[in-house]
Amino acid sequence: MQMLKKLEENQYPQFYQLMEDSFPVDERRPLKQQQSLLLREDYTVYIHEIDGEIAGFLAIWETSDFVFLEHFAVNTTFRNRGLGSKLIQALSAQIDKPIVIEIEPLEGDLEKRRAAFYERNGFHLSHYGYIQPPLAQGLKPVPLVLMSYPNPLSQENYTAFNDWVFSTVYLDLD
Repeated sequence: MQMLKKLEENQYPQFYQLMEDSFPVDERRPLKQQQSLLLREDYTVYIHEIDGEIAGFLAIWETSDFVFLEHFAVNTTFRNRGLGSKLIQALSAQIDKPIVIEIEPLEGDLEKRRAAFYERNGFHLSHYGYIQPPLAQGLKPVPLVLMSYPNPLSQENYTAFNDWVFSTVYLDLD
């Protein structure tokens, strides 16, 4: 069984509902803005289905040097069964490139548990971070720190990633 497959257009409403359920409003784009990303060659949403339902998804940006895992979620119905780890492992095996993710600063128990999850899956917490600009008009900026897989993020890699993310992912936000 293939663990990950690309999101199909007819699955978009179910995907976006899971995104809304999983991320605060300031950490996701509005519906139409998010949907327009599917037209980009460097952006892909991989899903895992169980009985026709999207059990989890990984939304990535891919460059020649690395992958930016921008959004990752497991449907609450399927959480605490090891599915999240299996999806992360499937992605890392499928793409065979370094992966960079953003997480919120480790200020509360939820953020610390999230970082620990990624660390158990081979990611390294860095001391690098930035403020994500508002993803749309009326949304707030979000402070974030970076984690990387399979190696810790070097200053050189951070600089390259930071330049790329602000000139590609966070460019032309309304």
